[in-house]
Amino acid sequence: MSKINPDDPKLIRFKEVLEILKARKITQKEVADKMGIHEQYLSSLGKVRNLTFKLVERFMNAFPEFNINYILDGKEPIELSDKIKMPYTINASEPPLNYGQSSATAQKPLEIFILDEQNLSLSLFTGTNSAKEEGFISFPGSEYFDLIVKVLGEAMYPDVHNGGKIFLKQIVDRDVIFYGHCYLIHTVDLILCRFIDPDNNNHNNVVLRAKNAKYSQVSIPRKKILNLFLVKKVMNDHA
Repeated sequence: MSKINPDDPKLIRFKEVLEILKARKITQKEVADKMGIHEQYLSSLGKVRNLTFKLVERFMNAFPEFNINYILDGKEPIELSDKIKMPYTINASEPPLNYGQSSATAQKPLEIFILDEQNLSLSLFTGTNSAKEEGFISFPGSEYFDLIVKVLGEAMYPDVHNGGKIFLKQIVDRDVIFYGHCYLIHTVDLILCRFIDPDNNNHNNVVLRAKNAKYSQVSIPRKKILNLFLVKKVMNDHA
């Protein structure tokens, strides 16, 4: 049994996140219930047990708005999704801002790419012109995203409409996958927007699942994933 370390930096940051939830009137019991564990388990951290990656993974599945990189490595921000403030503007003709700007109000421009699931190609990865850039978008909090993709197709309907935009954060460690969440997955063979589930028949694989039941799910080896982006926000155009 490993030695209990109450001064583990990861544990200290995890407790800081719990304090944020407490300040929002979310009790420790409510946190534990949402994680699917006993409240006493959280209370025992740093006393009779250490914080494990599996527990962090459970927490992130329950509260995906928090940044796992903050808990594990101390890389800010603590939260991601609460940085987005609407409204924002899209301007296809506007050139990107100067990334060297030092102004605190400067917003990072994000390129918008088009993913056509009929062609299964994205110019960002393939270097082809089959998926064109639609323009640039800039809004308060845009620096907390890495990419925006306009999805053509109805595989993720009604969560993502045909023509809806997904706001993405790149997952650097592809071993860190939150099952049941929506991702943009890039492999040698395909680029898809899908939920990722575990493959109970092969632990080296993951299952890519569409929201629309008309689309078949597919199992792929984890090692085939070249790029992985977590869908943090969705913007659908409503008539």
